[in-house]
Amino acid sequence: MLFRWFVGLSLDDAVWDATPFTKNRQQLIDGAVTGRLLDAVVDQARHRVETPFGWGKYARPLKQTMLRGLDRVAAQAKRVFASYNLMRMAASEAA
Repeated sequence: MLFRWFVGLSLDDAVWDATPFTKNRQQLIDGAVTGRLLDAVVDQARHRVETPFGWGKYARPLKQTMLRGLDRVAAQAKRVFASYNLMRMAASEAA
C-alpha cells in the first residue's frame, strides 16, 4: 500500500510490470553508458581542480615554498590561486 501511495496509484489501479524497467537498466549497465557518463564527470572535475594546482606548482611558488607556518603557506596559496583566477578572467574578457 505504501508503494501505491508513493507512485500515486489507488487500490483499484493495476500495477505495471517491472520487467521493461529492469531490462533497460541492465542495458545501461551492460553498455557501460553509466560508466562513460561518470568517467566524463570525473574528468571534468579533475581538470577543474588539478589545473590551478599544476599552474601553481609550475609557474608559481607552490612547488617548494620557503615559508614556515600554516598561516603563511595558506596566505601564499590564496595569492597564487587569486592570480590564477585573475589570469582566467583576463583571458575570458579578451576572447
